[in-house]
Amino acid sequence: MLLTPLGWCLSCLGLAAAAGALTRWQAARHRREVALADLEHRRALQEQQEEFHRQFQARQQALFNSMSEGVLLLDRQGRVRMINDSLRKILRGHGRRARPDHPGGLSLA
Repeated sequence: MLLTPLGWCLSCLGLAAAAGALTRWQAARHRREVALADLEHRRALQEQQEEFHRQFQARQQALFNSMSEGVLLLDRQGRVRMINDSLRKILRGHGRRARPDHPGGLSLA
């Protein structure tokens, strides 16, 4: 089948349009893949940070509880955040109970 110059030009335009559509589709697919890879990377970083935080807290608690001195850790508002085992024993020896979860902070009931 012989194409006329006009028919040949229209065929070329059709191929160019199809190629352009394919290129746009590939670009959109690439953007989705990059976004997905970024999301997976952020999730992995978040998991690493959470694991690091858990390990840090465990080490901190172990060190805190290994101290023979009684230690009380307060936040900026003066609320009890941590009490080590030695202070709990000291308070129990005086007939008091250390409850850092008490709404007002430490309960010395």
